[in-house]
Amino acid sequence: MTARKAYIDRIIRELAIAQTEIEYQCRLGIYDDVHYWEEIAKGLLNRCYGFHLVNLNEEKKNFPGIDLGDRGRGIGVQVTAEKGSAKLNDTIQTMIGKKVYEEFPHLIFFVLGRKQKKYTVTQNVQTLLDFDAEKDILDFGDIMEKCQTLEWEDLKQAAEFLAGEISQGGNFGVGSAEKEEAYRKHLSSCSDSISIIGMAKKLPIEMAWIQLRLMDEEALQDLKEKGTGSMPYQEEIRRTERKFDIESIWTSVENMVILAGPGAGKSTLLKKLVQTALHREQKVIWLSLMAVAGLLGQGKTFDQAMRETMTASLSFEVSKAEFEYRLQYLFLDGLDECGSIRRKIGAEIASWAAAHPWVRVVVTSRPLGYDAAALSDFRHMAILPMDFEECKNYVGKLLEKLVPEDARQCADWFEKHTENRNIVELASKSPLLMGFLLQLSIKRIDFGNSRIELYSRVMQEWLQGSSRQNEMKISEVELMCGIEAVAYYMTNAMERVHEGAWKKEKILSAVTPWLQRELNCSRMAAGRKAEYMLKFWDERGILEKNYLENGIQYRFLHLNIGEYLTGKYISEMEPDEAEKWVLARSGSAKWHETIRMAVACDDSGFLAASLGKHEEAAELPTGEVFLAAEGLADRQTGAEAQNIYKSLLRFVVSDNEELVKRAVSAIQGMRALIREWDTEYLLELMKSPKRRIADAAYGVYLCMQREEMDQSILRQHFLDYKGRAEHAFGQRSYQNMVETVKYLQRNPKDREVIETAKYYYGNHCSMHDMEILGEFLYEVGEQEWKKEWDKRYFSVFDNETMQKAFQRINAVNDALLNVMIEIYGMDVPIKQEDAKSEECLECSKLAQGLQYMQATIPELYAFGVDLKQPYCKNVIGAVGVAVGVDAGRIKNELSYLHRKCQENPEFRLYRYMKDVIVSSDWSKAAEGIDEETLLKGIAAYSEIVALPCMNMLVQQDGKEETKQALLKMLYAENEDVIERIGMMAPYIWKEKSAEIILNRLLHESPDVCAGLYRFFPESYGKFRIKDWMEAMLWGVSNDNIVLVQNACICIKCGLQQEYLDGEAKEELLSFCKEQFETWLQRKVKCTNCDAGAYLDESGFCPECHVGGNLPYRAFMELLINNRRLDYQELIRYGGHRSSDISGVAYEGIKSFWEENPQGIGEILEQIKEDKCPKYLFGWLLTMPENVIGGYQKQIVDVAEKESRELQLVFLEKMNGLEWLPVKEKREYLKKMMCSADAEVKARATKVWLVLE
Repeated sequence: MTARKAYIDRIIRELAIAQTEIEYQCRLGIYDDVHYWEEIAKGLLNRCYGFHLVNLNEEKKNFPGIDLGDRGRGIGVQVTAEKGSAKLNDTIQTMIGKKVYEEFPHLIFFVLGRKQKKYTVTQNVQTLLDFDAEKDILDFGDIMEKCQTLEWEDLKQAAEFLAGEISQGGNFGVGSAEKEEAYRKHLSSCSDSISIIGMAKKLPIEMAWIQLRLMDEEALQDLKEKGTGSMPYQEEIRRTERKFDIESIWTSVENMVILAGPGAGKSTLLKKLVQTALHREQKVIWLSLMAVAGLLGQGKTFDQAMRETMTASLSFEVSKAEFEYRLQYLFLDGLDECGSIRRKIGAEIASWAAAHPWVRVVVTSRPLGYDAAALSDFRHMAILPMDFEECKNYVGKLLEKLVPEDARQCADWFEKHTENRNIVELASKSPLLMGFLLQLSIKRIDFGNSRIELYSRVMQEWLQGSSRQNEMKISEVELMCGIEAVAYYMTNAMERVHEGAWKKEKILSAVTPWLQRELNCSRMAAGRKAEYMLKFWDERGILEKNYLENGIQYRFLHLNIGEYLTGKYISEMEPDEAEKWVLARSGSAKWHETIRMAVACDDSGFLAASLGKHEEAAELPTGEVFLAAEGLADRQTGAEAQNIYKSLLRFVVSDNEELVKRAVSAIQGMRALIREWDTEYLLELMKSPKRRIADAAYGVYLCMQREEMDQSILRQHFLDYKGRAEHAFGQRSYQNMVETVKYLQRNPKDREVIETAKYYYGNHCSMHDMEILGEFLYEVGEQEWKKEWDKRYFSVFDNETMQKAFQRINAVNDALLNVMIEIYGMDVPIKQEDAKSEECLECSKLAQGLQYMQATIPELYAFGVDLKQPYCKNVIGAVGVAVGVDAGRIKNELSYLHRKCQENPEFRLYRYMKDVIVSSDWSKAAEGIDEETLLKGIAAYSEIVALPCMNMLVQQDGKEETKQALLKMLYAENEDVIERIGMMAPYIWKEKSAEIILNRLLHESPDVCAGLYRFFPESYGKFRIKDWMEAMLWGVSNDNIVLVQNACICIKCGLQQEYLDGEAKEELLSFCKEQFETWLQRKVKCTNCDAGAYLDESGFCPECHVGGNLPYRAFMELLINNRRLDYQELIRYGGHRSSDISGVAYEGIKSFWEENPQGIGEILEQIKEDKCPKYLFGWLLTMPENVIGGYQKQIVDVAEKESRELQLVFLEKMNGLEWLPVKEKREYLKKMMCSADAEVKARATKVWLVLE
């Protein structure tokens, strides 16, 4: 690339970024930063146009009408981000009224960003002002265009001036670039590795990272509800298509909250994201919200607290402008750790995000201690537990790095000792816990059968492995007692974190007197022991320290370990004191885990008994007996379990479904501890005419030892399930049926049972449960029947379709390997039996540059065709240059891969590719490839080839014959190629791009131009508004759904730019509304299946149940944005079966209520009179407190006195209603738990048991 082009590109890039930020700020009414641009505009205009402008506002504050002036030429310049005709006319009127024209007769109107296509001047100014609206209104596009014709030295000065001014933020001051670089280095060092807990070892994050998956929190809750029914939760998670990888955070334009339990990988996820952002050269800031909370507690503003947290361990401060300059991602870690001001911080985050919409904000939190109300506009995602196979692979990979000579044996130990279901569940939910298990596997230490046993072994291993080093300073007993006391203090002080309660000096001041009393030593000695104890546990990864501006702050790296140590401390307190502590906190969900741990650590069973007795004495259910049962289940021992079982049986016969469910679940958890089951009572309950009670009692019966069960009862229940499946409480019936199969005798002669098993196998089972039934059928001699059934329903697809697909993909893999060998060659193959797939890093970089691993199956097929073209080899070689492939290393890798391919018929290239982060230098790659080859690549069958060619072509100056060739391709009828050229148009044709795209849209066969509508808003330059109008009218009336969607988006952008005046705008919007209503009536065939079915009103196919891609959302967003759907229409569409329509209507109604809060009162009255849809009640509950205003009491009255439907909605939303005091929530719940309606009663109980 030439130096001239580099300077031009720098100017374009700087102005494009600035334009985006300015537009967002202006949309929010924020004009604070515009005055910085007066100096920048002065320097740009002087260098580009040869003016001698000065800043008039420095001579006289608020100089009338204009900001800059060149007295020699009589030029006055208004610098503004307000680009409308109204601002222009105000400027002219001020200049005339204040007689500014006498000194500055020539007006230039300089728009910061993009000017309108048309301006209307309302007064005749020709006699007083030299002003031509066609020539004298300038914007960033004019600056970019002018730079094309500047002399070399002027261009260089303009580029360097602009980069220097914007890099220093206009007036940031000297050193801002150095600060940013220092912070990048600091971030890199904090995020480039993962500590292996307990081993004092770090591995690069690329090596130790495990691919975490995300799911929308709402969808996850849906699946958890499903998990109680026809499909187990874990299986549904594996099979669902609603999972996302972390790349969704880059591709989404939404702010996000990432929710996950302790040790589930939230902070590690942010490390990975930070590293990705740094490699992409994107500005990112990563902050601990606990540290921010501490500074807020000292009286700092949220903005100050973030900036001071950012530089707490650095030797400089940053200004607000420096913090925000070019910021693209803000990662905020640990909202749940912010003490009692969590909600306040959530509101501050929401406010900051609204004021900075160009910044993507990602917040992490535990679900407990998190309130979604403040961040309701954020997208909520949850980290999913890992599949156990992923766990094993991850552990094996780490062991190969940590103990290569012993990795296989350690991996076998891990697999053997994770056979216990409790340990498997712990491991799959917590990558951090893997560090504990790794350490125990390397030392060959048993994991135990529960969390309590596992945590105890971890603590003992660290103590015993280190005792010889520390015995003279502090004993193992003292270390253990000390950390328990620290945990107890920190747990009790968690609501005061923002006040500095977890700072080192506060911890020491709390723990030292305790050590002094317990160890019977001097205060000085106790202080030294406390200091050493903190250091010891910090070094071993139990505690983590953060350096703040005013001291060191600690936290537990794995919160569950902290809760375990707190529970252990409580269990060793005086019984009365321990009981008082537990009962005082049992009503709050945030303490439940600690209470479970305390019960589990209590050898006497006193705490479990106390909780059980308190539950029995309470007027309403407290849930304490469930805590006792869950704690005992963690312990897996305890005489008190029998009494707790008896208490739970009372709930099994309850008419409250939620209590029944909780009771059965609690009994199942502690089944190994129960010795007397009271079988006669259970059998009596199982005969109850009430299906709920009978099924619940049978669920308890199935918890007994197999030898205690009566086979005739099991058999009868299994046979009777057919009649139960569709009745009330059928979900538990289903679970009981599947569980029954495990205990049924395998009798090949019992044809009735076998035929029933066949019926269930083919009609009513999830894949997981089909495996259980399949094993049963095999064991009773029905192997042939099962094989035939599987063949009929599975084998055709699996063995034929999939086999062909794999063969085609393997052929593409082999072809790619051969092309790489042609490009780079191979070293002489050396047989290395210990070579690992992780060695193929250079091949992985190349694959990532091609986006090969992310390609769909059809895309891979197309790539296979491209690989046969001679030019493709040159393109792949250029991609290697772009990503920096090391030619020497890749030869070794290709030798290894070639040998593996020859030796192993099952060789798959993708198994040797790693998900690495690469940065691509396309300008460097473009230097070594000719434009003719790139043109061929742009017309390739696959995006794998086309996208790199596009990236390289826009780096080149572009010969005239190349532009003509692209123009010819634009007028062909290949939809993919046309879209690619539309994407490149602003870079190739620059100020002519808008006209060129519009001409193509008005040409023949415009139905293949959907992509051009999509990219037209990115183009610039002059064009005829009449042509634009014609193209838009044609676009929204087309039958091509994607084209219609893109046309709506294009119109929305154009109207924001004020392309049209009132009459033309009205005509276009009226036409769009007509087309929208036409689409609502249109019958659209499903394109996903061959059944020929039409999509239903919800937009889904009744045959294959796949949703169609309809243009409803695009139409509605356009119409709402231009106020062409009124309030009543939005209410009507809010009840539409299509989630696209109802979802956009919901956003529109929310906006209406925010502007007109009185609408809420009107809706409440209409709900009472049954004159409006009930779903509006649920929507208004999502509104913030300042909008709901004085309607709180009215809302509660409606929820209490109106229909069952409204009561259920109110109960569902209750936890998020900040405006409703806890006391009033309790009163409402008490009434609802006495409801005659079973579902209302159950839901109220569910809320009651977790109410803070």
